[in-house]
Amino acid sequence: MNFKEIIAKIESSEEFKEYKKQNKDSFLADIFTIIKEKEAEDWQFDYYSKSKDKITSFIIQDKEIQEKEEEIFRKDNSEIIKLNLNNIKITVEKALEEINKKTKEKPNEIIIALQVINKKETWNITYLTTSFKTINTKIDAKSGKIISQEETSLFGALKLGNFMKKK
Repeated sequence: MNFKEIIAKIESSEEFKEYKKQNKDSFLADIFTIIKEKEAEDWQFDYYSKSKDKITSFIIQDKEIQEKEEEIFRKDNSEIIKLNLNNIKITVEKALEEINKKTKEKPNEIIIALQVINKKETWNITYLTTSFKTINTKIDAKSGKIISQEETSLFGALKLGNFMKKK
């Protein structure tokens, strides 16, 4: 996936130029997609406007650019930092290979975000598995090193046992 080519296409579009006139302080904050049944949805390129404190997503669908402004999804009031594509040395395919080496779980869906976390460009990848678990892995996008991996059972989160008890 050549993100630089896609970004150049987005940023040269009339839609983006009009957006940029209204959001001069905006910058690329993250890149996002979901893979379902081994088919990736269109990649979403999110630009953050600090003055508006909003994200605007750009997606290329059927050769047309779609634009959508959204509220920010973030924990606490953490700072949103510009994504620097020159720091990305590990492809999404390589990141997925690293995760697959560390787990035997098979994903139904994969949520992928390329974003800056703790001042590092990071692949933030979550598997939703066939055994009803989530596996969230953060990989340094420059070195390929796994920063963290956390596994959670969806059944444990739902506490189904309480519903199963007889009275």
